[in-house]
Amino acid sequence: ASALAELRRQTPPDQSPAKGNGFSAQRELDPGTPVILPSVSYRVDQRGNVSYYADGAKTLPILIDTGREVQVLDHERESVEVGLRLALQKFGRSLDVHGTDEFKAQVIAVVLRTGLQVEFKDPAMAADLQRLKGLQQQAAEPTRKTKEEIEAEYVGEVYGLDDEQPLNEYQPDDAEEIDTDIYEDDEPAPGGPRMG
Repeated sequence: ASALAELRRQTPPDQSPAKGNGFSAQRELDPGTPVILPSVSYRVDQRGNVSYYADGAKTLPILIDTGREVQVLDHERESVEVGLRLALQKFGRSLDVHGTDEFKAQVIAVVLRTGLQVEFKDPAMAADLQRLKGLQQQAAEPTRKTKEEIEAEYVGEVYGLDDEQPLNEYQPDDAEEIDTDIYEDDEPAPGGPRMG
């Protein structure tokens, strides 16, 4: 077992409900393997909590990983995204999200923007995500025309038809007389009989 897992094993679990903004799940996927995030520095305390920092001097913590929970301390969009990615690595796709309504809205916005695959255990958050994904998809896709609509537009443009005149209701006077005589004044074709 890793040193991190041993530290966490020796520390009695906190039975109090989650406080603040963060993510949790029933269990970690692999509690013995620490999650290293390349864009942030970290420090492990004597209880096995991993604090992640936005700065190299390790003065501004943005996340705390307690093993059973990832707490998001900083409310910037980037910090929420890093926290969500950490939670996904630790707990898998199915997450409990706790905290303020603003935090939950930020989490949903991150999922929509990044396309991360998340299943929220909170039914209200799951419903909001599905509704917003549907709206996002509608806005992203141009209205698609059926093959028949495209053909009808083409026919209308080529033959000068308008929307008021149905294609299958031609009147006898709609057709133009087509002149098939290629020579004017009924002159005979050179070297051949007169046509027409």
